Amino acid sequence: MARLPDFVVIGAYKAGTTAVDEILRRHPDIHMAAMREPNHFAFAGGRNPTHPDAARAVRDYESYLSLFTDAPSGAVVGEVSPAYMSVPGTAQHLHDALPDARLVAVLRNPVDRAFSDYLMYLRDGRERAPLRDALTEQEVRREAGSPTGYYVHTGMYAQQLRPFIEAYGRDRLHVLLSEELIGARDETLARLFAFLGVDADVRVEDSGLVNAGGVPDSRWTSLLWQLRVRTPGSLKRLVPDGPKQAADAYLRRRLVRRSMSDDERATLERIYAPEIEALESLLDRPLPSWRSA
Repeated sequence: MARLPDFVVIGAYKAGTTAVDEILRRHPDIHMAAMREPNHFAFAGGRNPTHPDAARAVRDYESYLSLFTDAPSGAVVGEVSPAYMSVPGTAQHLHDALPDARLVAVLRNPVDRAFSDYLMYLRDGRERAPLRDALTEQEVRREAGSPTGYYVHTGMYAQQLRPFIEAYGRDRLHVLLSEELIGARDETLARLFAFLGVDADVRVEDSGLVNAGGVPDSRWTSLLWQLRVRTPGSLKRLVPDGPKQAADAYLRRRLVRRSMSDDERATLERIYAPEIEALESLLDRPLPSWRSA
């Protein structure tokens, strides 16, 4: 019989949710959904159809339930869906279906998160504008359903978390900062596991799972990245793992780091300063590392 999740990681995009998903899958007391990022409660019933992740979400309830059919008795069941936090209206839909769930939010400095998002689309050939121009076009792009219209919106954490706190209460939300996961991994995971009600003393090995950062070093590399990104999954599965992994490793080596300029950082800091202040108040937690010196 299918189980419903005991906990849900609700976001945020480009903040480390993929790494957290992998960590949770390695804990012996936890059973994760058979599919990563089902995003069911953000898009079920045809809601938010213009969102870039709507098409690949699990929108049918029975299909969603099937993701948990293999959960063993006694396991704590969960899923990771970063769209939940950023898509308006999701908190209430999630609470209607899972009123007793525990929630986890993985947050990253919104300035760094926005720039990382921008670089990803630059790398994949879907972004061509300078960051300043891309920021002025955010609302127009988002209304058109472009994935490049969410650089700023996704980092508005206070606005997005408030409905979840109102629905569930602050004590059912665990906030994990990405820099804590990097700088104090064991202690951070112990607190997460304790919140989820599983053995907090379990040590989970680092998966080494890191999304490829940087931008292509040439026009040729850029074209290859675009081919990699836009090839349908059904065709990718036809390629043997060996050649596919070798091609991925080659492409990763051809990426070069692109640092944020002082002007770009100053622009994003101006945008996010009020939001960071609001988040500190909402969580009753100072975030000094997110503020400029």
